[in-house]
Amino acid sequence: MPSDVKSNIEEGTQMYRPRGFHPVYIGDVFNNRYKVLNKIGYGVYSTVWLVRDLQVAQSGLENKFRALKVLSTECYKGTDSPIFRREILTHLQDRDRDQIGYDYVYYLLNNFKHQGPNRTHICLVFELIGEILRSFGAWFTKSRLLNSVMRRFTIQLLLILDFTHEYNIIYTGIIFVKFRDHFLIESGYLAYIAIPQQDWAETQYSVVPSIPLYSYYFNKADSRRVDEFDITLGSVPPDGYYKLKEYLAEIVGLFGPFPTEILERGNQDLVQSLFGDDGWIKDAPPMNRSGLASEAFISIDSTKNSSIIYI
Repeated sequence: MPSDVKSNIEEGTQMYRPRGFHPVYIGDVFNNRYKVLNKIGYGVYSTVWLVRDLQVAQSGLENKFRALKVLSTECYKGTDSPIFRREILTHLQDRDRDQIGYDYVYYLLNNFKHQGPNRTHICLVFELIGEILRSFGAWFTKSRLLNSVMRRFTIQLLLILDFTHEYNIIYTGIIFVKFRDHFLIESGYLAYIAIPQQDWAETQYSVVPSIPLYSYYFNKADSRRVDEFDITLGSVPPDGYYKLKEYLAEIVGLFGPFPTEILERGNQDLVQSLFGDDGWIKDAPPMNRSGLASEAFISIDSTKNSSIIYI
């Protein structure tokens, strides 16, 4: 790799090694079809590039620009092992198009293998999208999104979660949203997939670190922390210590008692010590706050958050 190129690699030259990233250059053509025009970004497992689709007769003139994601070899153990991101996106794309959440999925347009100096890489082709949620706040004063915008994002997020749960997909990464075109894109690495039928006794599921109650994970308990705090208040959540009982009491106070079917699937030692028969936390004082959907809660001032445990 030329020295002048090395100095401009924001992800670090150490990422370009055997089983690591594939070196991509402006002007490269992938799969005899996608010509690299510029770099969009990078992540832990991939680099993403703006490409021109040279086969415009197939894609249409209005769709000649795409996003090409080149996965590192570390995403998988070998060329014959499942590429979970690809399999999940393909699985969702073949589902019921009339279901309301279908329109919010960011679908895979094409995929292929590319052989390079750092071994074989899976390449994924997507439609171009706009601003990601992490940087979307820059369009607003003090990086704080309006409540009306946050409500819209939250609705879209719930629709996509409902859609993915319907087809046994559990998301464990960070979800970004494209408001203007109503797409949601998953950016984290999806570790496991259960399609289309699942055996609860044998199927392995990823565990969300912030939910310590469950002995294993299942799609009805896909309670995940969405980083809405950052873009609603323009700052990160407080990094404080809290006890497990307080944490669960906060969840119960916001959403109500835990359903019996969830508690039955949990760590029974924890369940018996923390929960009553009614699903409420034992001896937990009432929160004495407005409901979660109330304007008082949504518009809470950032200076009054010291007593809140964020999930």
